[in-house]
Amino acid sequence: MLTMRTAARQRLWTLVSLLPIAVLCGVVAYAYLIRPWRASNTTKATWAAQREEIRPLLLDLLSEEQTREIKESKAKYQADLADLPSGLQRNIKRLLESSGVGGKRLVEVKVGYAPSAIEDPVAGEVSVHIFSTVSPKSFSVAFGCGEPAGARRRGKPRPQIMRRISCAVVDQQVSPNEFEAWWEWTATALIPLAGPPHETPGQPGVVVASSPPPPARRSASQLAQARQCLEYLPNVLPKPEPSEPVSLGDLRDADYSVYYTDLTPQARVEQMYLGAALPSLTGVPASGSLRYGCGSVGGALWLRWDPQQDETMMFLQFKREK
Repeated sequence: MLTMRTAARQRLWTLVSLLPIAVLCGVVAYAYLIRPWRASNTTKATWAAQREEIRPLLLDLLSEEQTREIKESKAKYQADLADLPSGLQRNIKRLLESSGVGGKRLVEVKVGYAPSAIEDPVAGEVSVHIFSTVSPKSFSVAFGCGEPAGARRRGKPRPQIMRRISCAVVDQQVSPNEFEAWWEWTATALIPLAGPPHETPGQPGVVVASSPPPPARRSASQLAQARQCLEYLPNVLPKPEPSEPVSLGDLRDADYSVYYTDLTPQARVEQMYLGAALPSLTGVPASGSLRYGCGSVGGALWLRWDPQQDETMMFLQFKREK
């Protein structure tokens, strides 16, 4: 009997001694697993709710004519945060805080309205971008804003605060002969520029040749070759009429990369990228998105450009599967 009581007492003291450890494990699990998971889900839910709340308010700032121009891919519009209604300004700042910009000094915030086809070809939608600059980097929130027909306005149109940016949007299929000609021209220009391919560190199987990362700068001859490639394509690609000869100013900077299937001498090029900053671009609207697909080779060419402050950013993405 005494032995049973002693054993029971020992088990009790063992449980009591383990209790603080169990509590500590529970605290650690809550602090490092449960709480971050709940906080993450709460942040995502908050961001989604705030986004849905301001969507119709942002759209209501546009006049019917401005909305029609965006949906028909004729123009983009921008507005400064300071020109928006004070309540909407607060909503946008809360949205940015939910997206990870909270507590940082906002240098500049703009709201941009663009045809959804510029980012993803969805007819009849407006893509809203909130651009915020915080020292020392920029941040962007983007979402589509398609609204049901006949939706009631919740705010007052303010077309006078909008800056109009003309644009051209193309999304069409082309013949294999056209696609091959553009591909060969781009490959001839970019492959020597990018240099020899190598396997990307930490990414087995990703073989790429690319421009050296910053702070390395491109030489004058490298910028001239990249400019030649970017100036040739918009002059041969089918564009909306009327069409004029396209001319680029000297590039301020450029980045480029060529992706291969493998490191063998018979390796095939899968993708090519070229991005550049240029001071001027004439012969086309201020902003544009030209996308040409070819089903028989499983590929697409996408050329887009957009004005940013005192320069225009231009991007080329070219890929194929066969």
